[in-house]
Amino acid sequence: GGIPTLVEDSKTGFLVEPADLQSLTDKINTLLNNQEMIKSFGQKGRQKVSAEYSWHTQCDKYHKLFSNLLELPKTTIVSVSAFYPPHIGGIEVVAEELSKELSRQQYAVKVFSSDLESGESKKIEQAPNYQLERLHGAEIARTPIVWSLFFKILFLPRGAILHVHVAQAFVAEVAFWAAKIRRFPFIAHFHMEIGPSSPLGPFFIIYKKLFRGYVLRHSDKIIVLNPEQVQFLNEVYKVKKSNIFVIPNGVSELYFSHTAHPVPKDKLKILYVGRLAVQKRPERLIEMMRLISFPAHLTIVGDGEDRQKLEELVKKYQLTNIGFEGSRYGNDLKNYYLDADVFVITSDHEGMPLVVLEAMAAGLPVLGTDVPGNHELIKDTGELINEPYPENFATKLNYYWNNPDYLIAQSKKSMNKAEQYSWKKLVDQLGDIYKQTKK
Repeated sequence: GGIPTLVEDSKTGFLVEPADLQSLTDKINTLLNNQEMIKSFGQKGRQKVSAEYSWHTQCDKYHKLFSNLLELPKTTIVSVSAFYPPHIGGIEVVAEELSKELSRQQYAVKVFSSDLESGESKKIEQAPNYQLERLHGAEIARTPIVWSLFFKILFLPRGAILHVHVAQAFVAEVAFWAAKIRRFPFIAHFHMEIGPSSPLGPFFIIYKKLFRGYVLRHSDKIIVLNPEQVQFLNEVYKVKKSNIFVIPNGVSELYFSHTAHPVPKDKLKILYVGRLAVQKRPERLIEMMRLISFPAHLTIVGDGEDRQKLEELVKKYQLTNIGFEGSRYGNDLKNYYLDADVFVITSDHEGMPLVVLEAMAAGLPVLGTDVPGNHELIKDTGELINEPYPENFATKLNYYWNNPDYLIAQSKKSMNKAEQYSWKKLVDQLGDIYKQTKK
């Protein structure tokens, strides 16, 4: 029972196994012949009880418990994201990881997302302190339109806090105006600045200037991923710096390896994970592989609108050292990280790419473009390419191949860096922002 909790063996008393009469006899004889030990046990026992078991101490614990029970159900954290896993993308993974970690920390969490590219996933998913509702939507010019979101927010219970992941057009604006009508606190989680990627691009630029800027300036709080984004929002959207908080992305415990990758043997195994879309510039990978003269193989994990174009480019160049694996998640994805020798990311702009954190956690050296988002993660850990020409990537990979000791050193640096980014630590910071917002 509770006796071993109270009695520290050989410090505040002796512990013996039940029915072990010989041990009990020996311990009693020890005490009878050592008055100093009796006195020491008594003093240390009194100190332990006074420090850990007074009613004042116990009531503090009950107060904390009851405070949580009274406060948290009244404060529902409503997470809004245009897309949600299994839809591909780092923003979607962040929305899911944050929501589930918040629920584990006893926040009541409700998630609204679209049902776009959700496959066979259920429309409503529930777990303790967590509910996900996928709302019917349509995608027009790569922009998600979620018809019922406005009304869902209008009918939320009092005391909700809106935490909206800002990326695609219109979803954040719809949530913003519904929150204002109900006077809910509104937190904008700004992941990255997305450029136009469809024939309606000019309208998207006008939209950002007229609508996105207004929402960001009038949000109660804004979360960004790195200091560069603070400066960007201040200069471009005129958001006050005092209203912006930096909380980086995190990485799941699933991806941690804790052992450096071995030296590559017959070839250098290169890995790319991410969406195959214009922002990621994956065509640079294909051009890079044309220029590599040493034994190497590139594995591309991910999917997207540019996949067919990339596969045609591989056929055009008659490359046999590139494989397309499609989308992978969880343990399947982890195995790709563990099997590779180096991770490459070729984006023109990023927020804070989860795939880089996952690769680092798995112990992969990282080679990436020197752009905001990548810069913060990769500096002092991996290699940044300032001029992202395919030949510059190929040159650096050639150095890796010819310097295996350097590759191992980079692997260890990656693992050490990833240790700083647990979801639990980041949610603790987020909880402080919720409390400030509610006040």
